[in-house]
Amino acid sequence: TSRNRKVEKFVEGAPVVLARNGHVFEQVLRRELVSLSDFDESLRMNGVEDVSEVELALLETNGSISVVKKRD
Repeated sequence: TSRNRKVEKFVEGAPVVLARNGHVFEQVLRRELVSLSDFDESLRMNGVEDVSEVELALLETNGSISVVKKRD
């Protein structure tokens, strides 16, 4: 996979956007089998109290959820 980007993307997948600019993509959550309670837990673990504070939330290829907070 390190030699070919297409093979790497096929085998390892690509991050999926779950939320952007305070808006949660519920259809994407369902498609990726992420419950709303798991998503909310990830927000809390990243120091986010409300989804309106989220600039970007990604489901990473390893199954973790990364959250980028909006700038003040």
